[in-house]
Amino acid sequence: MTTSSDRLGTAQVMLDLWRSELSGHVSTWSLLLSAPGVEVAHDEMVAYEGAGTATTFLLLQASEQVASRRIGWDSPGLPSDDGSSTTLREVCRAAARAGRTPGPDEPAAVTALVEALGGADAVNERLQRIGHLTRVRPDGSSRVLPSEHAEAMAALTGNPAYVEARDLLSPALPWGLGAHLAPGAPFRHRHAVAAGLRHDGGTLLLPEDTDLTVHCFTDGAAPAADGSTAAADPVLAAMGRAMAGSLRLLGHDHLVVDPV
Repeated sequence: MTTSSDRLGTAQVMLDLWRSELSGHVSTWSLLLSAPGVEVAHDEMVAYEGAGTATTFLLLQASEQVASRRIGWDSPGLPSDDGSSTTLREVCRAAARAGRTPGPDEPAAVTALVEALGGADAVNERLQRIGHLTRVRPDGSSRVLPSEHAEAMAALTGNPAYVEARDLLSPALPWGLGAHLAPGAPFRHRHAVAAGLRHDGGTLLLPEDTDLTVHCFTDGAAPAADGSTAAADPVLAAMGRAMAGSLRLLGHDHLVVDPV
């Protein structure tokens, strides 16, 4: 039988694991890890430049708009990032693709989705209405709180009606939080890499009531060396090791490859 003392002990071991992995690489880091019986949090209310993670909130708002029948996925006439007319589905796809691989963010695609949702003021009004401090800017940039990103991701991945937008999120990638996940692991996440910033957060879609969510936001990473790959980035590598170690502590060894 697992006791509250056992759960607290596991949470502390996990927090120490993430601290040992990240502290030597970044000046600021935040973590939210939630699994049945275990909650780990560190500086989750710090606001970061979003570097593309605001897309999670935008995909959620698009899903809510479709669910309430204010707009349809195939409604025509929306502006795209290149000035042509397109549908909400296509605008969402472009925004989800932006930043999928490390490199400069592509704010034009995100800006097009913001405009499709009524503009930055309308998006931010909805965020304010639910008590969020996260904000998007007209140029596609953003300020994001990890705790609120976790809430938005949980809402997006937890509602069957939002599956269309959920499936636009990246599947597990071979770096960052997904570095040591077994092929086919049902991990849906949003990541962002920009100057000094390494963010990754998502949901491991396990059987009912056992989902595991992990959100790690960081700032202060050393500039990436020219020609470096995501797999070689020390911050992303540290995230992957900490994720794998956490899964092992939770008894999910079958979801981990390349033991660390």
